Amino acid sequence: MSRRLAALLWWLPAAWGCTVTAVGQRDDPRPNNACSSDSECGADSCRDGLCQTVNGKLEALLVSATPPSDSGIAHMTFVTGLDDVPTSGGSLDLQLPGPSHVLGSLVLPKGVTCYPGFLSDDPKNPFLTADDGKSLPATVTFALSERLLGLPQQLNFASTGIRNAQGGYTFEARLPRGQYDVYLVPPPHQLGCAVPPQLYRNLVIGVENAEINFPLSSISQLSLSIRWPKASPSLKGWTVDMIEPLGGNPISTELVLGDPSDSGEASTTVDYGAQLSYSTVIVPVATTTTTTEIKAAKDLLRFRPRSDQVAPTIYMDRTGLGLLSGQSPAVLIDRFTRLPQPVQVESQLVRLDDGTPVAGYVTLVSTRIYGVDDGIFASYQTTLSVAADGALHAVVPPGTYKVWAVPPVLGGPSAEGALAALQADWEVPADIPVQYGKVLELSPIAAIVGQSSFPGAQVQAVPSPSVILPFDDAFGNGPFIPRAGVGLVDDAGKFAVAADPGLFDVSVQGPESLGFAWQVFPGVEVKDRNRDLGRVTLPRPSLLSGVARVSLAGSQAPLGSAVIRAYAYLDKNFAYTRDVKQAERVVQVAETRANVDGSFRLLVPASITAPK
Repeated sequence: MSRRLAALLWWLPAAWGCTVTAVGQRDDPRPNNACSSDSECGADSCRDGLCQTVNGKLEALLVSATPPSDSGIAHMTFVTGLDDVPTSGGSLDLQLPGPSHVLGSLVLPKGVTCYPGFLSDDPKNPFLTADDGKSLPATVTFALSERLLGLPQQLNFASTGIRNAQGGYTFEARLPRGQYDVYLVPPPHQLGCAVPPQLYRNLVIGVENAEINFPLSSISQLSLSIRWPKASPSLKGWTVDMIEPLGGNPISTELVLGDPSDSGEASTTVDYGAQLSYSTVIVPVATTTTTTEIKAAKDLLRFRPRSDQVAPTIYMDRTGLGLLSGQSPAVLIDRFTRLPQPVQVESQLVRLDDGTPVAGYVTLVSTRIYGVDDGIFASYQTTLSVAADGALHAVVPPGTYKVWAVPPVLGGPSAEGALAALQADWEVPADIPVQYGKVLELSPIAAIVGQSSFPGAQVQAVPSPSVILPFDDAFGNGPFIPRAGVGLVDDAGKFAVAADPGLFDVSVQGPESLGFAWQVFPGVEVKDRNRDLGRVTLPRPSLLSGVARVSLAGSQAPLGSAVIRAYAYLDKNFAYTRDVKQAERVVQVAETRANVDGSFRLLVPASITAPK
């Protein structure tokens, strides 16, 4: 979609309730928030050449700053929370903590004498060993665990490709200071004593240079025996591991089931054996300076089918297996005894208005699987491509499903002819091998519409953020994420942004040069009809000006040319709150780019408009 300035623009002074003088930009008849005295601003105040609000409400903001990729400062997003924002505008210097340079190792704890062996993929160097006899090779993922409330987060990765002076494995990473979940995964091909992945949760990395040794947490052994009926489909080739549910990370070694042992012809069952090593998730205790092992009560044993087999993934709560204390190394599983027979579903993706076929993608996520034992969690999901003939051929386990049908991506400046994504609920019974009649009828897409006296202003509609645990998402409890839309106010002062059904944060953004703040509408719900926002005016801002700096090597370096974004905290009802503890999400309310010396001007709205 091209950005174009209007040749003929509207001027509607009555919409603002007071006189706003257009100064400069004589070729642009749009409203321009410029002033030389308070008399031009009505109840507001003229400061720094702008009419500014005197009764702003956004006292607390989350602010991020991202330097350009060619900057001498590491290209990462620095984030800080502000709880003393001058609500009538004023000086606001940003003092951001600099990146932390982390040097680390995954090491054996004291008293452990068994050094595991690792196999590499390099035939010239098949064994991975450390001269220091204690450090281990691993890949490392750093994920911010702070409550950024929907703010996009960047994962940071590292690998132990570096040897230190003692011949040990170390890794290094540069990342913003904060609280992280650190996930360390040793090479999968191991000999001798096994080392499962390690998870350190909520680790604070808050200094410029940090050297961290991650000792292996307690490793427990689990000997599984799965008693399985001979009459049921084979489990050979199934993968068994243990995961933690908050992030869905495996915390055990992984085993592929082989041939079962048979008790003889008279027996109706066989036994599959699995030997797992699993680790304890490490969580720091805030009242001490050391870390304490806190045993997770909700870890899940996971059984995944072969890639060529249509079957659900099976989950078992670790608490139900008597594995809370690690004192039961041998467990017999005899209540997982059957798998459902897959059924075939023939469906059609069509337009609702004329029945013509539609291409796209269809995702099925189970909310319940039929034909498994009581007390067993089972999940199945798949995404299928639908060709131009609209035919959908799905082979799935029987059960109930959430179905999301997504037509081709939106394109062009108009939503005319475009179709909306569809969410449907299907029941797939077990007693019909081939099922027909589940037609997915896609309706014309709705739009978020309105009017504005700022032709050329950008209108953005982004999905309102929500937080969902991987375990809940696997069972169809996560919301459908609608497609984001963007548009412009046209020459006639109208806008229309195509939008799937769902919740959106909508903002109308005039050019920064005009001196107005964004108008922000969080939590706008779109259904099957256009959502009309009415006449949208751009509010007078609270102008926050200052210099953005970051701490580097004991000094403050300006964040030249950084993109600075401000976010407001929202509660569960999409209303603004200054209490971070009550916040459920954030919404962006302003954006600017700093000058080369780090100085910036941020036009923050006095408030945000709650959804109607």
